[in-house]
Amino acid sequence: MSEYDPLAWERDESFDNCFTDTSWKRGWTEWRTAVVRTMIGSGGRWNTMLDVGCCDGLYVRTLRSLGWPGDYVGVDITPRLVAKASELAPEEDFRLGDIRDLQFESDSFDMVFCNGVLQHVPDLDPMSKLFDIARKFVFIGVYGAYGKTESGHTAEHLNWFHTFEDITSRMPEGWRLESFRDFERPNWPIFQYLFRRETT
Repeated sequence: MSEYDPLAWERDESFDNCFTDTSWKRGWTEWRTAVVRTMIGSGGRWNTMLDVGCCDGLYVRTLRSLGWPGDYVGVDITPRLVAKASELAPEEDFRLGDIRDLQFESDSFDMVFCNGVLQHVPDLDPMSKLFDIARKFVFIGVYGAYGKTESGHTAEHLNWFHTFEDITSRMPEGWRLESFRDFERPNWPIFQYLFRRETT
């Protein structure tokens, strides 16, 4: 595999392990829950949230369990994940959507949350739309690289591992990096960024 495949998750049967295999499910759930708790540590100062790459809806289910009462929309490019999310949390708003073509107006959501998505696209151009949609905060979690941008394979996927400079250099004027965490994992690190608009 040498190029971006937007529906790799739809065909990748090994991804079902994340829902059915006990050890996979535990590890998968633990690190994603930790991501949400890190985000909540910023104070939960938002009332609306767009979740880009919502997967099975774990992020919003975790937020609800922590008492977040806001309005939520989750989008994912993979039909079966949107179906799974809707099954697990039928009261939430889940939609099919592509990070490269998000159909939301400027300043539509207080928080735009994008965890584990940007490493699956060949460039970081979609970042500009995340900042455009957000009124207050942008949270990005992405495979990290030390020293230079790298690429590699996991399952059927070609992944891009981005440096701190790769991500922060795309921050628009009027925003600042409020927090950063190098979330270490056995196979590769996840870099977590919380950006805040200066005027909020």
